[in-house]
Amino acid sequence: MSSDEYFLSLCIQEAWKYQSLTLPNPSVGAMVVDGKGNILSISAHKKAGLAHAEVNALKIAYEKLTHQKCDLVDSKDIHQYLKTNHKGIFRDCIVYVTLEPCNHYGKTPPCAELIEEIHPKKVVIGSSEIQKQASGGAQRLEQSGIEVIKNILKNECENLLYPFLCLKNQGHFNLFKIAQRLNGDYQSGAISSKESRTFTHNQRCVADTIMISGKTLRVDKPTLDTRYCTKEYDGKLPNVQILTKQEPFYDAPLFKISHRRVDIFNDIRDVKLQEGFNIIEGGWDLFESINPFVDMVLMHISPTIKQGIQSKGFDYNAELLHTQKLGNDGLLWIKKS
Repeated sequence: MSSDEYFLSLCIQEAWKYQSLTLPNPSVGAMVVDGKGNILSISAHKKAGLAHAEVNALKIAYEKLTHQKCDLVDSKDIHQYLKTNHKGIFRDCIVYVTLEPCNHYGKTPPCAELIEEIHPKKVVIGSSEIQKQASGGAQRLEQSGIEVIKNILKNECENLLYPFLCLKNQGHFNLFKIAQRLNGDYQSGAISSKESRTFTHNQRCVADTIMISGKTLRVDKPTLDTRYCTKEYDGKLPNVQILTKQEPFYDAPLFKISHRRVDIFNDIRDVKLQEGFNIIEGGWDLFESINPFVDMVLMHISPTIKQGIQSKGFDYNAELLHTQKLGNDGLLWIKKS
């Protein structure tokens, strides 16, 4: 592995920590390395509307190089501050980013414009920007005299984009999420670590709907709230869908939360998974039923074993895109074949 591949692989790992939390934006990681090969910063895009990965990484690197704190949060303010105060400190640096820097004004200013202004020695890019309105960042940097290296770990960087591309091209991204123990048990009470629960609740804040089965409703009596979310994700409550053949258990806590819609479906053909970011939380029996609608599976594996009941088997083929540690759990991101 070359040094460019190594540094970009760290950016990829950082971006996966926020996978799906950035929707409808892609997950992106970035890094700044000084002229001696020392890592000054590594960061990621964390939520749509907040600063992009490159801006976060450049801000952290600026603070390290100048020993001056930048307390700005708004992306436009950070852009302007760095453009005004950089004084050439990045000229020997290399910027690594998993996705070509954007070249248009959206909710935030163009990252390519900022990088052009601070003028690092080199920019290493994983995958190209496919959105026409945001493309052209690499060309802009090259025309300004910055060395640009493209398509490093391209496949791994493109894997990061899969949820974003599902949402963009299909109009929906449907994620099946399941937490289970080493022996496949997913039914014996609370399973996930605190960090896994926080991540799940952050996802719920970003999602449009959560779907569960009638069995989950009756057995677990869930609230499906976002009480463990971090402050960036503001506690928004998604709507709920319940797929059940029996009369719902209306005393469940989820029915007592106001300001969200709860839809109940008896027929899988009626479920509303054709638009938006939808999380399906349940066991393998629900997955078997809902499989045709699922774009990706996210498994939270707890390194524990308790007596439980495993689901019956069925055929399913998929591709493992990424694994990571979260708290004491392992996360497996699995793309449908």
